[in-house]
Order: sequence, then structure tokens, then C-alpha cells
Amino acid sequence: MAYGSLIIVTVIFVLAAQQARKRIREATLVFVALSLVLVSMIFRVLLINQSPFMQRYGFILAFAVESFLLAVAVSRRISRMRIAQKRAETEADYDHLCGILNRRGWGKKSSELIELHAKKGGVLCLMYIDLDDFKQINDNYGHAVGDEALCKVAASLKSIVRTSDAVGRLGAMNL
Repeated sequence: MAYGSLIIVTVIFVLAAQQARKRIREATLVFVALSLVLVSMIFRVLLINQSPFMQRYGFILAFAVESFLLAVAVSRRISRMRIAQKRAETEADYDHLCGILNRRGWGKKSSELIELHAKKGGVLCLMYIDLDDFKQINDNYGHAVGDEALCKVAASLKSIVRTSDAVGRLGAMNL
């Protein structure tokens, strides 16, 4: 049983070493943790009479340090995942062309503003601006000019509203 465990830990150690060489994040912490466990297992299984201290306490210490390092690695990974999720959610709410809220983001933000108005009262104004015959700009002058026109309208609207207000682009609705 001890030799089987030693072989399993050695295989996992080699795999972790390969991942660490590829500079995969947190793989170095896992590699260090497994190094400690592997050394303690070697003393426990193969070098039985070499060090009574390692024989008795090495395994316990190795697993304690390994647990700490793995907790740090998992914590870092979860933190990076949360940051990536937040970034993805933010990107999903913005129109990348104009730098303002898209249909999804506008729906969320307007709901928040309406809810805030219901709680606190005050003045609430929702405006919808339709750029009449915008398709003709694209058809006559090209999409690059149309995109530039949209960006200028968005920039103008953003410049005249408060930071607590919302400006969004709903885009064309196919009816």
C-alpha cells in the first residue's frame, strides 16, 4: 500500500512539475506542496531508518504545509475567476463601438434607476432618441461613417448627463 501511494504521489508530482514548467498559474504552489509530500513519503517508505524525526513527524508537517499551499492556490484561482467573471459581465453590458450601455446593460441599469426612484422618489426621466433614416448614412457613406456618427451621438449624450445617469444604445429593432 505504501509503495502504491508513493507511486501515485510521484506521478502527480511529475504532472505538477510539467504544469509549473509551462508557467500555468498556481502550478508552482502545487508543485512545492507535492515536493514536500514526496520527500516525506520517501523518508517514510524508503528511508525508514534514516531519520526518526522525519519518520514520525515529516508526513504530518508535509501535509500541513501542503494544505496551506493548496488553500493559497485555490484562493488565488477563485479570485482570478471572480475578476474574469466581473469583467465578462461588464463587457456583456456595454456597446463596444460607442462605449455606452447596450440593450442588456440598459435594461439592467434602467431597472436599477426605476427601483431607486420607487424607494427614494424624486424626478425620473427616461428618454428614447430615434435617429431617423440612419440606414441612409450607412447606405450612402458607408458603415465607417455610420459608426463614427453613432459614436459622436453617444459622446454628446455622455457629456451632458451626470455620472449617475445612464446612456445606452438599443440598436436596430427588427420588427
